[in-house]
Amino acid sequence: MIDREAVRSNAKYLQEVRPIDPEEIAEYIEGRPHPAVVAQTLREEAVDLGLIEREDGTFVPLEVETVAHREWSPTALPTAYSRGIEELLVDRFGPDWHRGESGATLRSTIRELKADYLAGDDIEYDATTAAGYAIYHLPAYYAAAGYVLATLTERGLLPASLRVLDVGAGVGGPGLGLHDLIFGDEPDDRDPAAGLVDYHAVEPSPAADVLEGLLMRQRATSGRQSIAQRSRTSITPRSTSRSI
Repeated sequence: MIDREAVRSNAKYLQEVRPIDPEEIAEYIEGRPHPAVVAQTLREEAVDLGLIEREDGTFVPLEVETVAHREWSPTALPTAYSRGIEELLVDRFGPDWHRGESGATLRSTIRELKADYLAGDDIEYDATTAAGYAIYHLPAYYAAAGYVLATLTERGLLPASLRVLDVGAGVGGPGLGLHDLIFGDEPDDRDPAAGLVDYHAVEPSPAADVLEGLLMRQRATSGRQSIAQRSRTSITPRSTSRSI
């Protein structure tokens, strides 16, 4: 097991001098751990140390104090997320998920979900309910979160270093909106130096599986710019905690 405190101490010293190279730090740690292990430790400690990871694999201090204002007017859910939902539906119901019995089941589930919610009734979630929830709610919650946060950035009130506890995270609309509002919602518009986010989602229903899938897809498409890689992102589904 790597000496985390030694990694932290070396990082604190080097960040005042030059970009932090995991290979350099590895030379100063007992047992000479692999640089990749040092790099992963630095990612996990990034929020506490105030560090961001650059494309060359080195780490530097976060230079901004507040998130820069970014116009927010999405007209559709970003393609990466909509494809993620579609892939989930295809895996669960087949390529014709929107037709036949599966399509009818999903539509009925969404109608019942809306009726129970408006009536204030308890909602029992299963995999089908979670899928219907994602179809119906994800785009709206994604957009709504961004509008609220954009108001804060316009006034210079959103810190660039954030710790977020998303209780009742659902399928992840607010978390994904937070990411895209801070770092950009298009691959060619990403700003990996825009902030640091320590994001933890708590979701007691199967919706957690949808959320985890979307965050993993975000990681695959965004590289070091995703919430899941830039900080300690965890999901607590039911009574289990998983770091991703």
